[in-house]
Amino acid sequence: MVQTDHQMVQTDQQMVLADRLTALRSACRATSEARRPADTLDYLLDHRFLRRKLIYNDKYKLIFCAVPKISSTRWKHLLGTLSGQIPPNKTLDELKMMDVNVHGGRVHHFLSELPASEARRRLETYTSAVFVRHPLERLVSAFREKYKAENWRRPFIFRTAVQILAHEQNRSTEQVAEEGLPPQVTFEQFARWVADAPPFDPDVSYPPDALNIHWLPMHHQCHPCLLPYSLLGKFETMHEDAELLFKMTNITTVSLPKRTKPSSTASITGDFVKSLTPETLRRVIKHFLLDFVLFGYRPESVLSGDDELRDSVAKTFKGLVDEL
Repeated sequence: MVQTDHQMVQTDQQMVLADRLTALRSACRATSEARRPADTLDYLLDHRFLRRKLIYNDKYKLIFCAVPKISSTRWKHLLGTLSGQIPPNKTLDELKMMDVNVHGGRVHHFLSELPASEARRRLETYTSAVFVRHPLERLVSAFREKYKAENWRRPFIFRTAVQILAHEQNRSTEQVAEEGLPPQVTFEQFARWVADAPPFDPDVSYPPDALNIHWLPMHHQCHPCLLPYSLLGKFETMHEDAELLFKMTNITTVSLPKRTKPSSTASITGDFVKSLTPETLRRVIKHFLLDFVLFGYRPESVLSGDDELRDSVAKTFKGLVDEL
């Protein structure tokens, strides 16, 4: 039987996805035990908080880890439709008018809500998927979305901007907040604040804002060395990977909603990264180091037109990896 072009593309993509999982598992084994817990489900099951990002669907036997800034809203829209909690064929704008929050707990079922035995059964038998994105591109996307001028009146944005400036100026948040001015934050200041965040603690239910899920490293949210994922998708090949996930889980009634407008972040990430001082960039790379290593990204890949800078960043990255 002659394969169609579509079938050949799917076969090629399946090989790419298999290679990704092989590389991920190899990286997990190579990573220092001091930097991660043992790669068993027991650790995940013993820490209910670590399961709070894992959405499950019993009908399609699917577990999905939705990471902010990786089309998580679109994925939660789709998953809510599959669960029957979101009406089909409704846009996000229409759902907002209906007061339906695609991120809300009433829309999804999370593994953190289950006893450990029930969570284990699903983790060991269901198809599990996670999508990842270049760490620097994801960081730039978070900064561009959150810290634009029209957002300053939002409590979370104002509060974290005050924290960023207090961190930058070595002052108290009270002193910065008392000035009463819109706290203008640069990408350099934001990046330093994120990179200087305290270590992630799986036993803390409410981590500090510097570890907010919109910029928290992806491996802390989806635990790829603890959970044997069936599919590791990437933002860059989102729709091709999604089609294979739907095939694996026999999902035929929905498709991934299209973006309302294409993302421009990939094309400008390099400019944001170039604006960082070498020391800040080194700290940022170190902060997201396991995301780079586990998911097969290199920090210099977002840079173009400056071979000297690319070589310098690549050398920094290699030095940090050698320390793992």
